[in-house]
Amino acid sequence: MPATRSAAHPVAPYHDRDLDPEVARDLGPALDRVLVVDDNDDIRALISAILSRAGYSPEAVDGGIPALAAAQRHAPELYVLDIDMPDMSGLDLCQHLKGDHRTNAPVLIVTANATVEAIAASHAAGADGYLPKPFTRRDLLDRVNALLPTTRAA
Repeated sequence: MPATRSAAHPVAPYHDRDLDPEVARDLGPALDRVLVVDDNDDIRALISAILSRAGYSPEAVDGGIPALAAAQRHAPELYVLDIDMPDMSGLDLCQHLKGDHRTNAPVLIVTANATVEAIAASHAAGADGYLPKPFTRRDLLDRVNALLPTTRAA
């Protein structure tokens, strides 16, 4: 039976149960592809693990330049971006992604910079959501699910 997530009735079939990453991989193209971009290895791995266990298909890269290349190759349904990265800021990356119809998808900014100015700059750059670090698994998945109103088989 298909499960639909929408603004009116958010339903995420894998949201409330832990899904083994091997099972998630077997689900194939039904998974929403998420590109995770952060220069911190631990944060990239944490976000990827949370998303994978929740039934998403994450790809993780360590900066803006590799993210642009990955976005062209795989056209993800969502981007999760840090702001402060050495090769390109997450805000500049967001503007590049949003400005190209081939890579335009929702953007969630996940950053330690939780100032009013950073939040405003994120929205001005085109970000669709904002999550300050540190975050909980539930906070991350709630934001991701809100930004991906898609249909998946249960």
